[in-house]
Amino acid sequence: YERMPKYWSTVIHRVCMRFLLDIRVEAETRNVSTHPHDFRPVESGELILCIANHPTTLGAASFFWFITHHLAPRVLVVAKREHLIYPWFAPFFGWPLWMIGSGIFIDRRDTESALDSIRRSMARLDHGREMVILIFPDQHRPTPQRIAHDCAHYKPDIAALAYWLFHTSIPHSGGLLALLRGLSYSEHLFRVVNLTSAFSVENTGIHDAGKLLGARLHFEMEQLPMALSLHEIELRQQLVAMWRRKNILIERWRKI
Repeated sequence: YERMPKYWSTVIHRVCMRFLLDIRVEAETRNVSTHPHDFRPVESGELILCIANHPTTLGAASFFWFITHHLAPRVLVVAKREHLIYPWFAPFFGWPLWMIGSGIFIDRRDTESALDSIRRSMARLDHGREMVILIFPDQHRPTPQRIAHDCAHYKPDIAALAYWLFHTSIPHSGGLLALLRGLSYSEHLFRVVNLTSAFSVENTGIHDAGKLLGARLHFEMEQLPMALSLHEIELRQQLVAMWRRKNILIERWRKI
């Protein structure tokens, strides 16, 4: 059951994206602390904390295909507890993840409760097998309405936001902070990877499938130094800097 995300995403990616839409995948690697392309392969038993921007609806399956084939076949997704409750999320995302044991469902507004959920999940991990713990700090699919809302709401707090927030939502530090604290209490050694992904053309929903014909799906895996802050304000500043770079990167991909 734990490999179901890999099988599900592989079928959809190969049939719908590669065969029907002729999507081409282009991947880059980056190591911020050493040589730019010195990305160390995932080792047996290694735990990867993957911080990613939220994929679009059409990109979700290919995103999980990339994770399970280039990082590790087992994925544990950190998600909002609402994904188990809301009828437009639960049957298609929350319940399947819960049934196969591939989700950590947390209350982002209650740090102690989130920490408890993460600690219990960490205790169940198999130390001998590699795994990706995946979190989307921006929490929402990047629609024009959501981006416009975030830009207006956070513009007073984030310098020059209107000049770079075009392709993602604003990241929030609550879920990641709880995850980092939970990992710090565990015996697991982990590596932090910042994953940026986007299509070469803008898309927001299923109705945009025709735009993707012959398009490219870009990924960049960035190996981060183990220096993410455990203080909320500092961590949010780090995330904003990362998301600024993501938006610049996506803008470049869409101009190629």
